[in-house]
Amino acid sequence: MTPEPAPGQVAALFQAALELPAEKRAALLDESQHTGAADAARVVRAMLADMEAGIDGFLETPMAPARSPPGDPWVGSGRRARS
Repeated sequence: MTPEPAPGQVAALFQAALELPAEKRAALLDESQHTGAADAARVVRAMLADMEAGIDGFLETPMAPARSPPGDPWVGSGRRARS
């Protein structure tokens, strides 16, 4: 199992990467891998790739409403199943 980096480490590295021109970001992340921040660099690479692909903000997009199967007596009836 891959250890998770500290959230503060990821945030700091991501912010530092955003402050650089795109062509210099890879060098920053490569350097971070050699200074003990390899896991944070891996996460930041994925975040930057998503951002460049236009996937930024996907969590803000609302999901489609859930639909129950036709004839389901529990959904929307206000009744609760017995425990």
